[in-house]
Amino acid sequence: MEEELTEAIEKKDKESIRHFLRLLLQQVELKNDAEEKSDKIFSELVNIRTDIKAILEVMNARFEAIDRRFEDMNKRFTMMMWFVGILFTLTTAIIKFL
Repeated sequence: MEEELTEAIEKKDKESIRHFLRLLLQQVELKNDAEEKSDKIFSELVNIRTDIKAILEVMNARFEAIDRRFEDMNKRFTMMMWFVGILFTLTTAIIKFL
């Protein structure tokens, strides 16, 4: 770009100046396009981040529900084992007394 400008100024040629201006406008357009694409990508990344957060919240809620379910099952199993133990002890005691 610098060479083009130097050449256009040295020659004082209208075509060279127009050529330089076209190159300059192309650079500005490319920069604007890049900024638009960058903004669009950033917006999409923000949307993806929001979606991921929502998915993680749902997953965490499901894991907590599963944890509660297993805790309840563990309590039931413990109670059942106590009951079987007490029943076994009572049965053994009754058999010894007979």
